[in-house]
Amino acid sequence: MSARGGSWHRGVAGRRASAERVAWEERSASDADPGPEKVPLLELHDVSVDYGSGRKTFRAVEGIGLSLGIGRTLALVGESGSGKTTIGKAILGVERVAGGEIRFDGEDITHASPSRRRELTAEIQVVYQDPFSSLNPARTIGQTVGEMLRPHGRPAANVVRSRVAEALERVGLPASTADRYPGGLSGGQRQRVAIARALIVEPRLIVCDEPVSALDTSVQAQVLNLLRELQRDLGVSYVFISHDLAVVRHVAHDILVLRRGRVVEYGDATRIATRPAEDYTRALLAAAPIADPVRQRERRAARALLA
Repeated sequence: MSARGGSWHRGVAGRRASAERVAWEERSASDADPGPEKVPLLELHDVSVDYGSGRKTFRAVEGIGLSLGIGRTLALVGESGSGKTTIGKAILGVERVAGGEIRFDGEDITHASPSRRRELTAEIQVVYQDPFSSLNPARTIGQTVGEMLRPHGRPAANVVRSRVAEALERVGLPASTADRYPGGLSGGQRQRVAIARALIVEPRLIVCDEPVSALDTSVQAQVLNLLRELQRDLGVSYVFISHDLAVVRHVAHDILVLRRGRVVEYGDATRIATRPAEDYTRALLAAAPIADPVRQRERRAARALLA
């Protein structure tokens, strides 16, 4: 086990996300900021992705450039069809890149071979939007989380059980959850399982594809707090995909705003969330719901003027 993995298991493995913690809305992402990295963990240079083949192709994203440091969060934000999930799939190797370059820890992985991609799953993981559809209802949680270890050395059964228990406890679930099935868990618990499944191989980068959009607001706060906590403790980096600027401003260090496959705005999260330079970004901010009905009407009116 690596030194990083050893500290992972010797750390605060039993820590629970607590309702008594300060609400995530009131916490700035800057308290988790480790400072700029000289060598980015992830870089995209002029990346484009096409769908279709031959003459019937559609360019989903074009000319995307970004950089993500170790222990930092970059949010990809935009409406449906903006290309944010396509970028996430390109990073994961699920979508073929038509042009440009993707570098991970200095290595060009744009067209990595299938065998290299399998190796990279120990470094790059994903948490999907719907925690129910991403878990096999016929398999126990222990089987689902533990199967992530099989491509990486095939450890003994007792080692797998121990690692699964530690991963579950790391995300605030009891070890006994391993014997349960997804149908017996709440949405928030299932998403914690999905995070544990990603964490068990000790990745350096996790692509979070709308990880809280399917959850209730109160549960969203708990999961976001958990992700921030894991980042502080483990130094993991996130590409956080969302349509909601009001959510990502509290977890991201940088935000990249997309529209129709192109970059609209890119920079510091606080600056973009409070002083956006582009009308489209202002419209996204105005679209986020708030509890005050008067302010909500004002925001809707402002959004109509920007449309």
